[in-house]
Amino acid sequence: MRKAIHYALCKPTKEGLYAAMPQDVVFVAKPLLDTLVYRAGSLVCAAWFEAAIAWGLTPRVRQYSLLAVAALWVANSFWVGLLAEREQEAREGAKAKANGRAAML
Repeated sequence: MRKAIHYALCKPTKEGLYAAMPQDVVFVAKPLLDTLVYRAGSLVCAAWFEAAIAWGLTPRVRQYSLLAVAALWVANSFWVGLLAEREQEAREGAKAKANGRAAML
């Protein structure tokens, strides 16, 4: 189930983020995200689970804490998406201005 969700939702979403990036940035960012960040996330999750058990947190408390982290992650993703849209609109506006100036010449 995890692999199906990963390949159906996560992977296309992640690949979509690279669509608006220049190729030189993609060649640097993609391997970094695919290896370092993905593995670090797995390590942090495993460490959190071990620490939560060591602290004696009940399953319900662990669920709520992970739900809070997921809500923060969604808010962060929404904010980054808004920033990306603004950047793309600014880039398109600059390109339109440049094309307008070129047409005047």
